[in-house]
Amino acid sequence: FFDKTQLYALIAKEDELATKRHEALIKTKELRNQAANAQKDDPAQAVEFAQLAEALELRLDTDFELGPSDAENKKILLEEGFSDWTRKDYRSFLAALERRGRADVQNICRDVATETNRQLAQIERYHNAFWRKYQELPEWEKIIDKVQKGEKRLARANEIRQLLASKVQRHASPWQ
Repeated sequence: FFDKTQLYALIAKEDELATKRHEALIKTKELRNQAANAQKDDPAQAVEFAQLAEALELRLDTDFELGPSDAENKKILLEEGFSDWTRKDYRSFLAALERRGRADVQNICRDVATETNRQLAQIERYHNAFWRKYQELPEWEKIIDKVQKGEKRLARANEIRQLLASKVQRHASPWQ
């Protein structure tokens, strides 16, 4: 459940910077080769090539990475998107939704925490994000259909329990 537009923009920017860094690295190597070749013919020019290569090399680690605000933004977006959730965690969450219904958040969280060893608060955050953005999932209709079938089973079981309880209450000694 990532904010895809912002995240994709940051990733594109990061890819562009990586491409520029690679080009600068190639240029640095070319300058070092030119310095080595010019050493025999023109030592002054060789020194100039070496200095240019050195200056470009110093910029490689700083100029071709995301800025601090963009890097922090990317980190926050990845954390908000539950990037550490695995397919097993997701399936466990969906199974708990089918078993418990969408409204029983506490039991869903407890079931998923038991299966995945995740924190209850994180599962609750995931539950809220899931219901805000479930329509972005490729097969969301299928998922909702399964959840609704599970909720119907729960409602039917609850109805049977209530009918049995009312029948038992009608008799003074139901076990005879």
